Amino acid sequence: MPIITLEPSGRFGGEVRVGNAGPTISQETYLALLTDVGDSLRGMGFTTVLYLGDSGSNTRGMQGAANALNAKYKGEPANSYHIPEYYDYRSVQEYILNDLKISEMMDIGSSRGWADGSHEDYGIDALMALEDPETIRFEQRVKSGRAIINGVPLEPLSKLLEHGQQFLDLRTRLTVAGIKKAMAGPPESYGQRNQ
Repeated sequence: MPIITLEPSGRFGGEVRVGNAGPTISQETYLALLTDVGDSLRGMGFTTVLYLGDSGSNTRGMQGAANALNAKYKGEPANSYHIPEYYDYRSVQEYILNDLKISEMMDIGSSRGWADGSHEDYGIDALMALEDPETIRFEQRVKSGRAIINGVPLEPLSKLLEHGQQFLDLRTRLTVAGIKKAMAGPPESYGQRNQ
């Protein structure tokens, strides 16, 4: 399934916030979009629909879409699941602190505790750099002397990429465990999970 790049957002000061990838949509529109996409996949013959999101604002819509489809169809012929473990950055932050012994200046588990005041942390930067260092403007940061985030140096690139692979492996393990847990039985009471 292609990645859905639209994301929901709250309103601030009467204005809709602009997201990282462009304009945002309301939670209601996002829920309707995800429900329609899941229903379409069901209609194409998929028997399992998994919703995985990489932004905190996405989780409510994903769970809502899974709940709506499960309540409507009762698993015939597909079950839908939201897998919140995919967005478990707290485990990545704890791994950075406890296993790698890197003290990032931010509040673990917080979505607002960045020391640099930006919506960015070492774990996310390392994962993005693993895909393509230009996604974090690595060379520009190095040239401007700003290859650091929340007190953690992003150089050398080889170390950042090594950490990115470790974070990817951790997130993969967490996600697979979440999928296995969710699919161990039918969705909880067809619509009762995390409402």
